[in-house]
Amino acid sequence: MVPLTRDTVRAAGADAGTEIVLGVRPEQFAVLSPEDLETPALELVVEAVEDTGAVAYLHTSAKIGPEVVPVVVRLPGRPTQDKGAQLRVTARPDAVHCFSAETGLRIDTTDGSTPIHVRFPEDAGSRPR
Repeated sequence: MVPLTRDTVRAAGADAGTEIVLGVRPEQFAVLSPEDLETPALELVVEAVEDTGAVAYLHTSAKIGPEVVPVVVRLPGRPTQDKGAQLRVTARPDAVHCFSAETGLRIDTTDGSTPIHVRFPEDAGSRPR
């Protein structure tokens, strides 16, 4: 599940059948505690850890429908996750940027409306990206 504002969903759906690409900057992710199974999140597997000292970049993968997509997460301080670790991350709805898959243009969603949660169907042919 990915949190999106109602205006984002409205803007993306203005052209029926439009696919969208979601973008989140690495520093906008927050790692959830293993006990938090209620918060909508992406489930990730750590593929590599880049420790720069002040921050760590986790190079991860997420299974979304039938696809496995790369996701980079930036965390402050020293990493506590190793290769193969599983974690759940979330992002604030206002940190999710939406783009048209057809044109590459950003979908303007600056209304500040209440977030809703979108669950992608398992059928990759009919889900937003």
